[in-house]
Parts: sequence; structure tokens; C-alpha cells
Amino acid sequence: MKFARSALILFLALCTTVPVHAQSALEKSEALEIIEKLASGGRDTWIPAGTIKAAHREYKAPRTMDEAFITRTIQEKTSDYETTADKAQRSEELQKMYLEAIPFNVRYELSNESSMTSSVVLKYDGDRFHWEVVILSRSDSVTPSADLSGNYMARYFNQDWNSRRVFAWDGREYTIHAVSAGEAIVDASNRLPRVVGGPLTAGVIPWGSGPLSSEDLAAAKIAASEVARDGSRQIELVIAPSGGSQWTFVLDPSKDYAVTSAVMPRGDIVTSIGCSGYRNVGGYWVPKSVAIEQRDAFTNRLLRSDEWDFTSVDVGSPGVEAFKVAFGAGTAVEYYSPMSAKALVYNYSNTVDTGLLLAERLTYAACQDRQPQNCATASLRYATAQLGKVPADSQLGELVDSDGRTTLYDIRQCAQGLGLHCRAVQADVAAFEESLNGCRAILHIPGQDHFVVLDHVDDRYAWIVDLAGDRFYSRTDKRFLSDEWSGVALLVSNQPVTGRFTDVADDALRGISGGAGWSCTMKIQDEYVIPCESAANGYGCYGYFQWYFERWGCEEAPSGSCKTGILACMAGSDCYWEITGGCRVTGVWDWYGMSACN
Repeated sequence: MKFARSALILFLALCTTVPVHAQSALEKSEALEIIEKLASGGRDTWIPAGTIKAAHREYKAPRTMDEAFITRTIQEKTSDYETTADKAQRSEELQKMYLEAIPFNVRYELSNESSMTSSVVLKYDGDRFHWEVVILSRSDSVTPSADLSGNYMARYFNQDWNSRRVFAWDGREYTIHAVSAGEAIVDASNRLPRVVGGPLTAGVIPWGSGPLSSEDLAAAKIAASEVARDGSRQIELVIAPSGGSQWTFVLDPSKDYAVTSAVMPRGDIVTSIGCSGYRNVGGYWVPKSVAIEQRDAFTNRLLRSDEWDFTSVDVGSPGVEAFKVAFGAGTAVEYYSPMSAKALVYNYSNTVDTGLLLAERLTYAACQDRQPQNCATASLRYATAQLGKVPADSQLGELVDSDGRTTLYDIRQCAQGLGLHCRAVQADVAAFEESLNGCRAILHIPGQDHFVVLDHVDDRYAWIVDLAGDRFYSRTDKRFLSDEWSGVALLVSNQPVTGRFTDVADDALRGISGGAGWSCTMKIQDEYVIPCESAANGYGCYGYFQWYFERWGCEEAPSGSCKTGILACMAGSDCYWEITGGCRVTGVWDWYGMSACN
């Protein structure tokens, strides 16, 4: 059969590069003893904890080169999208972009051939992990044309955005950090599949699990023989699972029966693994190099290959700090919490405790339906707390009128009632560039009827705290702030507020108000998932897992604030068929961006 011949060719390629000098069959009892040892000592990672540094080379073949099939698929996808009334892309602009990108997206998915080299550092303690991937080179046979420039709906691997990424689980939050894009997603609500793999699992034969479990092995046909190769003794183990294809392994008994090669046909795919250069690291046999291939069982066409060179393996369990993700200044962080219906967004800063700000924003969200509050009370609470004065919830609630609004005069009166000094002034951004001299500045944004707190001003940006908004800590170019800010600020301090400012009269303060609304309210994309594709016979896994995030755009509103930026449109991860059976993602997430306010 063509199938058997393909498997035999692969096995010979892996296992007979060294001349066989002698071969003798083992007794059934000897074979079962080996099987029992393997199943009882099985593992799904090379080391139970520690750090692995590795170089990775990967290749992915086109799924098809049938031009007629590709053209037909483009036509079908285009027709389906045009006739779908309830499109996931809500805005006309995004729908147009999506439609224009369909021909490229289909061609990229079906006929792209890619190769990539990367360096990987993975830290693991048995549960938590910190996994960094740095792309060194990448090539794709299908690339977008110039007319798709700026089209966020075109789906291709953007190396500028994905050249350096970190995936981390600290036991509470799962973080996908596209370092080179300056973007991060923090998932505290178990939305994304959380997987760790890479060099930690590459080439590991999961003895004791799935079709290699003790129960399944007991029902399988097993044969073993001793083979002498270049003066070394090896064991050739053949397993024919019940109802499955024959699997062949070559084991090194001098290294606790470590697998040096394996050929595992399953369905339409033959997976072959070669491991070499085993060394004992802290009591665990770990190879220096791993080569993995997946081929079509009927044509022997190479579908995918992965080569790993482990440059360093350390079994010392990393400390808690190793699993924290270090964000650079200005990184846009999108935080998903079960306490908030929408994601919360902030720009990371080295000068502010953004973790504390996040906690305060979550508190605001949790109290949304329990007490009167708005942007004015949120700004007042934050500004006064920075000065050591915290108003009671009842005090803040009294500031919100029947229309949900609060005037700047009311804010000042409440702050003064806490024993603080206040001064309402007319100013400009330049007045706050050097420092706020111990003051906290509450700014009024008239076009949005909104209050925010100015945290600080650096050489380029004004940093804004907006605990009533989804983008609760953000940076705004100083020039843009000057355009949208009225110049009215309430300065709050523990000391008398001095300075050469123009004061704003009380009557004017009574006419300056803010409410609870904001204008990031136009949904432009629904949240949805495109899962991996399983083969019709149940053995095989194809495609690309895609998680599209709910996205919102700015629209006019009576009050509020709205800032757009580049956020993740979608996170995608390759699908693959694992040895134990089943379709899963690699856990290496590719980042795709789009313009949105949330």
C-alpha cells in the first residue's frame, strides 16, 4: 500500500542512517516490561520545571496549490459575505475592507508557503509560565498587494507587529504581549485558550496518555527487538493500537529508554520525530536537538516541519517574579475582567502604579448600578485620594443630580469640605509641563462634557486618568490636549494654591458640568471565534484558530470621552494534531491590529 510504503520510507530515513549490525527479537515478557516502565514514567514536558532556551526553525507547506479550488473558494466566501445580513463587522467601512480582503485572505490561508526562524526562552514551574519568542527571519510566498495597505481586515503575518512576543500565565492572569507592536492583552476571565508548548513539549512522547495509556497499550499488539548500531544497543518497539495504524519507536536503554526516533501514522497524517544528543539534566534525559515532520500519508508530501536546538536547559524552578510581564512605557494594555462588561484599556507608565489604577477602575465598574457616580465623582475621588483625603460614597453620591450631572462648583465645594485647598483657574498645558507643584488638576473637556485628572506632562504627552472611561489611563499628545481642553482646571492641594493663573468665577463654575456618558458606543465588530478544523475521519487538524475581539468606535454623544488607537482585531494561533489525539492550538499567538476606541 502507498500508506505503508510512505511510513516505511520515513522510518528508514530516521532510523537506519547508522548501519544495523545485529537484530534479535525480545521475548513478549521483556517487551511488556519495557512498556510498563514507559507508561508508568510518562511525562508531557521535557522537564517538570525550569528554563529552556532554544533555536526554532519551522516550515509550513501550502494546504493546496489547486488554483481552481482557490478561485472557487474565493467566489463562495465573497458570495456568502455579501448575502449575510448580520455581519460581524458592523460599520460600513469595515464591511468594505473585509470584502476587499477576502481574495487575499483565502489565497493566503490556502496557498501560502512559509518558513521562519526564531529564538525562544521558556520558563516554567509546572503551572505558571513565561514564554518569549523573537523572530529572526520569516518568508511567505503570498504577500499583500499595495492596494491592501492600511486594510486591517487583510490577514497575514505582520513581522513588524509580531517580531517579539511574550505569552505568560502567572496563576491568575494570562498575558499576550506583542512587544514590537507596543500592545498587550491581559485575560483574567479565561476567554482565550491557555496553552504552553514550544521547546517544553516538542518531541515528547506522552507515554501513559491517550493511545499510549496503560489501558490502550494492554489492548495493543506489541513487538520489540534489540538492535545494535555502531556499537550501541537500541530497542526497536512496534505498537499496533486496537483499530489504529502501526507506530514504531527506537529507544535507547542506556538513557532510560529515551526515544531517539518515532513514526506515528494517524488518519491522513504521518508524524515522524527524531531526537538526538540526549544529556542528563537534573535526572531527566533531554535531547539537544528535536526534528518533527508531518506528511500526507498517501502522497508523502511534507505538510509541516519543526526543528529545535536546545541551547540551554536548567531545571531550577523559577521564582514568582519570572512570570511577570514587563511592559514598556506607553504599552497599550487591554484588560479583560469578569467584573467589567467591556475591556478596560490603559497605557502603561513607569511613573504610575497602573495596577492600583486598574483596581480603582474595576471598583468603579462594580459600583455602577449600586450608587450614583459619574466622571466628576470619579475624578474627585482619585484626585483627593492622592492627597490623603477620601470622601465617603454618600458625599460623592450627593454631588450627582437627577440628570446624572455634577458641576465643577460642586466638585470644589466637596474638596474644600475635606479640608483641601482649591483654586479654579484658566491655564494651558505649558503651565503644567515642569510640575504640578503638589497639586492635583481636574480638567474639563467641554466638547465631551467630561472631567478627567491630569496625572503629569512629559516632553511629548499629557497623561490622563479617566476612571469613568474604558480607557482609564492614557497618554495624549500635548498639542491634541490643547485643542480639546477648555483650559479650565480645578487645582486641588494640601497647601494654598499659588501661581500666576487667571481665576474662574463661581458663576462660571456652576455652568461647567460633566455626566456619566461617553462616546465610545458604536460597535464596529462583534466578538466571535473561528475554531480549528478537524479532518472528516476524526484524525487530523487544520486551519488557524482565530479569536476576533468585540470592538467599538467613536460616535457623537451628549457627554463623555473617546480616544481611538490600535487595538487587537484578532489573535490567532496555528492548529495542529497532537500525538495523543485531538486538535489544539500551539499557544504562540499572532497579533492583528485595527483602529478602535475599545
